Amino acid sequence: MMRREGTAIRGIEGALHRPYPAARNWLMRAVRHGPGGTCDERRDGPECRPSPGRPARPRNDLIAGPRECGFGHGVWTARLVAGRAGKRYGVQYAGRGMHGLPDRIGFSSRRPRPRHPKAASGHEKNEFKKKPAARP
Repeated sequence: MMRREGTAIRGIEGALHRPYPAARNWLMRAVRHGPGGTCDERRDGPECRPSPGRPARPRNDLIAGPRECGFGHGVWTARLVAGRAGKRYGVQYAGRGMHGLPDRIGFSSRRPRPRHPKAASGHEKNEFKKKPAARP
């Protein structure tokens, strides 16, 4: 309406509190597609829900662990979870797309604390500690 009254785009941008490119793009869309064309079109992305034939949650796979699922690792990583989803459910994910899955289904994203293979056991540590001298 302001444009029909002869207002420049610079004036319209100030009234809308939007930058000049946004005001210009809205005006161009309104000219091409009518008043309803100022809104963004709906964009369809990839299907994010599993189809009816696939389970919605791979919880049992994560509980079983990667060794039982045919991997040679003892800890789930995002890349392993993505590989399992590809094998079992037929969906392809990048490793980065699986980072939040364990958290979304109730698992924590922790790793076991690294342990050196030659480290002493708890019993050996206790034996090594100095013992107080016996009192007479």
